[in-house]
Amino acid sequence: MNNKYIFILTVFISSFCLNASAQVLYFNGLGRALVTNDGLSGNILEPADKSTPRKATGGYTVLDLGFNIQPGDYLRASTTLRVRNEFGGFYGDGSMLTFRQMKLDGIIGKKVKYELGDIDMSLTPYTLFNFNESYFDHEAEIFSIRRSIVNYENFNFGNKWRVQGLNSSTNFKFNKGIERIGLRAFVTTLKRANYITNTIPERFQFGGRFDVLQSKFFQVGLNYIAISDIAGTSPSPVVALNNNVTTVDFKLNLDLNKVVFSLYGEGGISTLRYDSTATETFREKSDYFYDGGVSGTFKPLNLKLYVNYRNVGADFNSPGAQTRRILDYGVAGVFPTYKTNNIAQSRQPALFDRYSDEGSNPEQVGNSIRNTNILDTLVAYNPMYNNITPYGIATPNRKGLSVGASVGDDEKVLKADINLDLLGEVINEVNNNYRKYTGVRGGLSFNLHKLVKFEKMIILSGGISNENTSRNSDKNKVDLKTSLIDAGLVVELFKSFDLLGGYKILNAKGTEILPRRNNFNELVTDNVRILNYNTTQSTVAMGMRYRFSKNSFATVQWHQQTWDDKLVSKDYKIKQLFLNYTMIF
Repeated sequence: MNNKYIFILTVFISSFCLNASAQVLYFNGLGRALVTNDGLSGNILEPADKSTPRKATGGYTVLDLGFNIQPGDYLRASTTLRVRNEFGGFYGDGSMLTFRQMKLDGIIGKKVKYELGDIDMSLTPYTLFNFNESYFDHEAEIFSIRRSIVNYENFNFGNKWRVQGLNSSTNFKFNKGIERIGLRAFVTTLKRANYITNTIPERFQFGGRFDVLQSKFFQVGLNYIAISDIAGTSPSPVVALNNNVTTVDFKLNLDLNKVVFSLYGEGGISTLRYDSTATETFREKSDYFYDGGVSGTFKPLNLKLYVNYRNVGADFNSPGAQTRRILDYGVAGVFPTYKTNNIAQSRQPALFDRYSDEGSNPEQVGNSIRNTNILDTLVAYNPMYNNITPYGIATPNRKGLSVGASVGDDEKVLKADINLDLLGEVINEVNNNYRKYTGVRGGLSFNLHKLVKFEKMIILSGGISNENTSRNSDKNKVDLKTSLIDAGLVVELFKSFDLLGGYKILNAKGTEILPRRNNFNELVTDNVRILNYNTTQSTVAMGMRYRFSKNSFATVQWHQQTWDDKLVSKDYKIKQLFLNYTMIF
């Protein structure tokens, strides 16, 4: 590590400690050491290709140290310093010292709460929501360990977006009539002006929520979120964006002792305007959505049944709810390219990459598969992973029913759920018949040790997702079937020492037409891209874990990804040995 960074860090820590005599100072953070050893094989490697690596080793050590200073009851300042050393460094050579996050938070007048700096935010699934890009609710623990590292590195904390700005909220409580009125307002920055090209203006996101809780039986909320390019921050922007989304949500509960019935929903509109300063023209469009349902819960068994209907217009545009966290056509971090007839080809990201690729490989060329920014356009997606809701529940041009059930919870013997989607298109895209989407997904987690009253863990898990997309047409017929199966096992062999196993398999077969949208998010009906699939990919993993405490563990794992594309007779395998020590404090 450069000496000046050591000096800065020493001064920073010293200043915190010297000023802590009359203040509260505490620390938190994370330490991790991670090493991988990878091997690539298969017929994608042509004998004449001597430049594509067959082996790779990587990893890093990282320490995130959080400083939290609280001068009083109503103010706190926090920052996280990161020291990272890539695998192969020696005594700090090549280390990086950065600020991972900074934030001020507190209370004004004992009433208004605020956050300023790096904050994590969400509203509703149709306004501001970082949705899960594919189904993995019941995946094996051995895969979840890898996914948790990816989520941490990319600030994917639940369904919140990491943004920079100000968030404030307050509540007003009442003695009769209503229980509470809540107010929330925020403003964040999404994009800086580019002063080199002078074509990108400053972009801000702002909005808020007003909600009324009448009682435990009824609540209603008004949500507003806008994304706007600030005029004048760039001399010659190509286009300037202004997008507004307004929604109303409600929930009505009827509690009959052991059974609770709920009626709930959300509806709203979006308006989108692009102004072109070059041609002094503009494009403007608006659309709406509505989503409502009813559910019943039998409390003694935690058994829930629900049905809901939604209609999301083809031009409904809500970037905060429709932006993908994975770019399906990005560049994988491990073995990103290979050669065919001496021409470089990009390896398509697979199941393995989706749960293990952090998107931060310093040698990675091109776009990562990870995205942490809210985007104003709907990016292209790969239908084999999620064709029904590729942009989350707010996916445009969808209407239809969803029904489902769930029972149990993680602390009981069994937790299980199932969901059926019967959806279609609001408008057809290429002047043919409408697509129909049928999807079934569900799974379970079975705590066998609790059933047989055994003190050491034995947990079985499994999940399945089946999607069927069809459209009968003489031209551009669509018929795509995909299935994903996930199975996992955790066995506590000795106290705090676990054996882990997991298996995933994805099959995709048929034909689909990839919807295309232009820079204004409008559907393009000419020169459509036809995708043909006959692909099987699977991932098998096994390993061990020792839990030092609830938040600290060491694990050794072996993963093998297999990809077989029968249409082009291309297959490959990636084998990886993975070692990880994680400590959270």
